[in-house]
Amino acid sequence: MSRRYAPDHKLLVLRIFAAFFEGDIAATSRFTGIPERTIRDWFYAYMEAIRQEPAAESNQKGAKIARRR
Repeated sequence: MSRRYAPDHKLLVLRIFAAFFEGDIAATSRFTGIPERTIRDWFYAYMEAIRQEPAAESNQKGAKIARRR
């Protein structure tokens, strides 16, 4: 059975992953009880979201400039 986690819980686990375990997925998994694969998926999704943010912001700025002209 699959388990659902709240977004703020995911972010907390990722902060623990980065700050305390310095990127060690296995140690984070043992500490939190969350499967390694789940933590890895959250990390990749988080990194993808961060990578997409600047592009989304620049598109919004471009749209505002185009409306002004």
